[in-house]
Amino acid sequence: MRKCLICEKNKTLSSFYWRKIEIYHCKYCDIDFCANMIEIEGNSSPVHMDGIKMMENSFFITNSLADSYAKKRIVIYENLLERKCENI
Repeated sequence: MRKCLICEKNKTLSSFYWRKIEIYHCKYCDIDFCANMIEIEGNSSPVHMDGIKMMENSFFITNSLADSYAKKRIVIYENLLERKCENI
């Protein structure tokens, strides 16, 4: 039986589909995750070229911001779980 990657509970999970990919949602810790990482080449949401340039130009700023948020969240998750996180 599938368990949540964060809280490891299995009775709190529900699932839904995004395209053909099953996404799990944990009602306890409110995280969404895929069972398997799937790469779909050439089938992503369409983005205007201006949007692509904007993302390219802001990558390093947003990457460091996302990294700082992730590091803070890992500490919170580990405190809740009272153990080290293994699958983030």
